[in-house]
Amino acid sequence: MNWDVLVHLAGWFSNPRKPLMTLIRRVLRGTRRSVSRPEREPIEDVRGPVAENSPRPQTRLSVPNRAALAEEYAKGVPVDELVRRFGVHRTTVHRLAAQAGVAVRRRGLDERGRREAARLYEKGMTLEEVAAKLGVGDETVRSAVVTSGGTIRQRGRRPSL
Repeated sequence: MNWDVLVHLAGWFSNPRKPLMTLIRRVLRGTRRSVSRPEREPIEDVRGPVAENSPRPQTRLSVPNRAALAEEYAKGVPVDELVRRFGVHRTTVHRLAAQAGVAVRRRGLDERGRREAARLYEKGMTLEEVAAKLGVGDETVRSAVVTSGGTIRQRGRRPSL
């Protein structure tokens, strides 16, 4: 039997895949020794180490901008305006204000506002309607109603007034 013909036929009908061919070429060519890169020293500035490969874009405020943000916050400038002006997240505004020693403002209702929210809700307004009237979030109204001893109605059609 002629083995050369059989080997040739086997090669003719086989269909080696690209990854296999790549592996064979690399084995035949020989492995190259990989050169390890020297370790880089961490990058630092006056604020400390700089984060690398952050999954989200971050705005790093300079020391004067941090002071300006804290000063504006202390004057009572709304957080949403500071977020827009400085390009940071609202939690960053609160964190920087606290770091600067400024008392952090909490949005919400005082005792009188909580009683008013509970009264309006008990009269038949929805949480969203009370929230819009008082200029707060519906979760703030829900909390005020529960704190005042009220119960939250089930969702759905309101009873006619």
